[in-house]
Amino acid sequence: MQETRRAWLYCTVFLTGAAVMIIELLGTRIIAPFYGSSLYVWTSVIAVTMMALAVGYYAGGFLADRSKWLSLSLIISIAGL
Repeated sequence: MQETRRAWLYCTVFLTGAAVMIIELLGTRIIAPFYGSSLYVWTSVIAVTMMALAVGYYAGGFLADRSKWLSLSLIISIAGL
């Protein structure tokens, strides 16, 4: 039972991380006509994405540890909004 829950957790983390990376790639494609696709643009987008992921993981972990009524699916739904 515990191994199944852990596998679903890893799957969820992988899929949400992949969704963020897809949005990151789309973001660079959207701003490329205006700012180009130079090393500075890619570095800036990756840095902002990594900072947002770090803050999101910290806040989500804090909420998950402190609150008993928040489930993982609710936290991901709130983050998606």
